[in-house]
Amino acid sequence: MQNNIRRRTAKCGCLFILPYERGIQMIDWKTKLTSRKLWVAVTEFVTMLMMAFGYAESTVTQVAALIMAGAGLIAYIVAEGLVDAKAAEPYTPPMYEEE
Repeated sequence: MQNNIRRRTAKCGCLFILPYERGIQMIDWKTKLTSRKLWVAVTEFVTMLMMAFGYAESTVTQVAALIMAGAGLIAYIVAEGLVDAKAAEPYTPPMYEEE
């Protein structure tokens, strides 16, 4: 068994394998939620399900537009939060080596 994985058994007897925080990189949700590839995949999945269940094409198009609009809104909010967080950091001048 690898050093960066620990095992835990729940009350129901289910076995969970949990990564240590420093051993395996955790998911960066900011990057995932702002990924265009993720939102295109979600849109494709939802629209294909709707087509399979017989929804009208105009309804499917409207749902796809709403999903992509929501994705744009989420990306904007996360990006603005990152910019604001960077602006709130105190200024530290660069360190120069003396010759």
